[in-house]
Amino acid sequence: MSLSKLLQLFLLVLCSGIIFVYSCSTPPPIEIEPQDTYQQDTVKYNYDTIFVEVLNGTDINNLARYIADTIRMMKYIENQTMYRFDVINVDNWNDPDLDRCFVVDRRDTTGYYAKIVSSATAIKPPLIEIKTDAIFQVTVIIGPDYARYFGELDSMGIIW
Repeated sequence: MSLSKLLQLFLLVLCSGIIFVYSCSTPPPIEIEPQDTYQQDTVKYNYDTIFVEVLNGTDINNLARYIADTIRMMKYIENQTMYRFDVINVDNWNDPDLDRCFVVDRRDTTGYYAKIVSSATAIKPPLIEIKTDAIFQVTVIIGPDYARYFGELDSMGIIW
Protein backbone atom coordinates (compact mmCIF):
# COMPACT_ATOMS: atom_id res chain seq x y z
CA MET A 1 0.00 0.00 0.00
CA SER A 2 1.12 3.38 -0.83
CA LEU A 3 1.53 6.06 1.75
CA SER A 4 -1.32 8.16 0.38
CA LYS A 5 -3.72 5.19 0.48
CA LEU A 6 -2.64 4.48 4.03
CA LEU A 7 -3.19 8.12 4.98
CA GLN A 8 -6.63 8.09 3.38
CA LEU A 9 -7.54 4.93 5.27
CA PHE A 10 -6.25 6.43 8.50
CA LEU A 11 -8.32 9.61 7.97
CA LEU A 12 -11.39 7.54 7.14
CA VAL A 13 -11.03 5.47 10.32
CA LEU A 14 -10.32 8.62 12.35
CA CYS A 15 -13.40 10.44 11.00
CA SER A 16 -15.54 7.34 11.53
CA GLY A 17 -14.27 7.10 15.09
CA ILE A 18 -15.02 10.77 15.78
CA ILE A 19 -18.52 10.42 14.36
CA PHE A 20 -19.08 7.25 16.41
CA VAL A 21 -17.86 8.85 19.66
CA TYR A 22 -19.94 11.99 19.04
CA SER A 23 -23.09 10.03 18.30
CA CYS A 24 -22.64 7.95 21.46
CA SER A 25 -21.93 10.93 23.69
CA THR A 26 -24.80 13.15 22.49
CA PRO A 27 -28.06 12.36 24.22
CA PRO A 28 -30.95 11.53 21.96
CA PRO A 29 -33.28 14.41 21.21
CA ILE A 30 -36.17 14.70 23.65
CA GLU A 31 -39.56 15.15 22.20
CA ILE A 32 -41.63 17.54 24.26
CA GLU A 33 -45.28 16.84 24.08
CA PRO A 34 -47.62 19.77 24.40
CA GLN A 35 -49.19 19.84 27.84
CA ASP A 36 -52.57 21.06 28.85
CA THR A 37 -52.11 24.58 30.05
CA TYR A 38 -53.80 25.35 33.33
CA GLN A 39 -55.40 28.73 33.37
CA GLN A 40 -56.57 30.02 36.68
CA ASP A 41 -59.91 31.72 36.53
CA THR A 42 -59.30 35.37 37.11
CA VAL A 43 -61.97 36.85 39.28
CA LYS A 44 -62.84 40.42 38.58
CA TYR A 45 -63.81 42.44 41.61
CA ASN A 46 -65.56 45.70 42.08
CA TYR A 47 -63.58 47.82 44.50
CA ASP A 48 -64.99 49.93 47.28
CA THR A 49 -63.25 51.97 49.95
CA ILE A 50 -64.64 52.41 53.44
CA PHE A 51 -63.42 55.43 55.37
CA VAL A 52 -62.57 54.56 58.97
CA GLU A 53 -61.81 56.39 62.20
CA VAL A 54 -59.81 54.55 64.89
CA LEU A 55 -60.07 55.69 68.52
CA ASN A 56 -57.84 54.44 71.33
CA GLY A 57 -59.87 53.64 74.45
CA THR A 58 -56.91 52.16 76.33
CA ASP A 59 -53.97 53.68 78.18
CA ILE A 60 -51.46 52.20 75.70
CA ASN A 61 -49.73 54.99 73.80
CA ASN A 62 -49.98 54.86 69.99
CA LEU A 63 -52.18 51.74 70.04
CA ALA A 64 -54.74 53.34 67.70
CA ARG A 65 -51.97 54.23 65.25
CA TYR A 66 -50.68 50.64 65.12
CA ILE A 67 -54.17 49.25 64.74
CA ALA A 68 -54.96 51.85 62.07
CA ASP A 69 -51.94 50.62 60.10
CA THR A 70 -53.19 47.05 60.44
CA ILE A 71 -56.69 48.00 59.29
CA ARG A 72 -55.25 49.85 56.28
CA MET A 73 -53.60 46.60 55.15
CA MET A 74 -56.81 44.57 55.46
CA LYS A 75 -59.00 43.62 52.53
CA TYR A 76 -62.44 42.06 52.74
CA ILE A 77 -64.25 40.34 49.88
CA GLU A 78 -68.00 39.92 49.76
CA ASN A 79 -70.26 39.36 46.74
CA GLN A 80 -67.56 40.09 44.13
CA THR A 81 -66.65 43.35 45.87
CA MET A 82 -63.26 43.87 47.47
CA TYR A 83 -63.40 46.38 50.29
CA ARG A 84 -60.35 48.38 51.25
CA PHE A 85 -60.14 50.47 54.40
CA ASP A 86 -58.81 54.00 54.44
CA VAL A 87 -58.18 55.18 58.00
CA ILE A 88 -58.58 58.95 57.89
CA ASN A 89 -58.67 59.78 61.59
CA VAL A 90 -56.79 58.41 64.62
CA ASP A 91 -57.52 59.82 68.06
CA ASN A 92 -58.22 58.95 71.70
CA TRP A 93 -61.54 57.86 73.20
CA ASN A 94 -61.94 59.10 76.74
CA ASP A 95 -64.32 56.74 78.48
CA PRO A 96 -63.01 55.00 81.60
CA ASP A 97 -65.93 52.54 81.52
CA LEU A 98 -65.00 51.12 78.10
CA ASP A 99 -64.83 47.35 78.52
CA ARG A 100 -64.40 46.07 74.95
CA CYS A 101 -63.77 47.02 71.32
CA PHE A 102 -66.60 48.39 69.19
CA VAL A 103 -67.30 48.98 65.51
CA VAL A 104 -69.80 51.79 64.96
CA ASP A 105 -71.49 52.73 61.69
CA ARG A 106 -71.68 56.52 61.38
CA ARG A 107 -73.43 56.84 58.02
CA ASP A 108 -75.78 53.96 57.22
CA THR A 109 -78.85 53.27 59.33
CA THR A 110 -78.72 49.59 58.34
CA GLY A 111 -75.16 49.28 59.65
CA TYR A 112 -73.89 48.15 56.26
CA TYR A 113 -70.37 49.60 56.57
CA ALA A 114 -69.94 48.54 60.19
CA LYS A 115 -70.92 44.97 59.28
CA ILE A 116 -68.13 44.83 56.71
CA VAL A 117 -65.50 46.24 59.08
CA SER A 118 -66.84 44.00 61.83
CA SER A 119 -66.45 40.95 59.61
CA ALA A 120 -62.93 41.97 58.57
CA THR A 121 -61.75 42.62 62.14
CA ALA A 122 -63.98 40.04 63.92
CA ILE A 123 -65.16 42.73 66.36
CA LYS A 124 -68.80 41.86 66.98
CA PRO A 125 -71.53 43.01 67.09
CA PRO A 126 -71.47 46.17 64.98
CA LEU A 127 -73.35 49.15 66.34
CA ILE A 128 -75.12 52.05 64.64
CA GLU A 129 -74.75 55.62 65.84
CA ILE A 130 -75.32 58.06 63.00
CA LYS A 131 -73.09 61.12 63.01
CA THR A 132 -74.27 63.34 60.17
CA ASP A 133 -71.17 65.55 60.09
CA ALA A 134 -68.69 62.63 60.05
CA ILE A 135 -66.41 62.31 57.03
CA PHE A 136 -65.76 58.65 57.87
CA GLN A 137 -68.25 55.82 57.56
CA VAL A 138 -67.12 53.67 60.47
CA THR A 139 -65.50 54.25 63.86
CA VAL A 140 -63.43 51.49 65.45
CA ILE A 141 -63.08 52.04 69.19
CA ILE A 142 -60.18 50.08 70.69
CA GLY A 143 -60.94 48.65 74.11
CA PRO A 144 -58.95 46.62 76.63
CA ASP A 145 -59.75 43.38 74.75
CA TYR A 146 -57.89 44.56 71.62
CA ALA A 147 -55.54 41.54 71.73
CA ARG A 148 -58.48 39.28 70.82
CA TYR A 149 -58.68 41.01 67.45
CA PHE A 150 -55.19 42.41 66.94
CA GLY A 151 -53.08 39.95 68.94
CA GLU A 152 -50.42 39.75 66.23
CA LEU A 153 -49.29 43.23 67.28
CA ASP A 154 -48.49 41.87 70.75
CA SER A 155 -46.75 38.77 69.42
CA MET A 156 -44.58 40.87 67.07
CA GLY A 157 -43.49 43.05 69.98
CA ILE A 158 -45.00 46.18 68.47
CA ILE A 159 -47.11 46.97 71.51
CA TRP A 160 -45.58 46.96 74.96
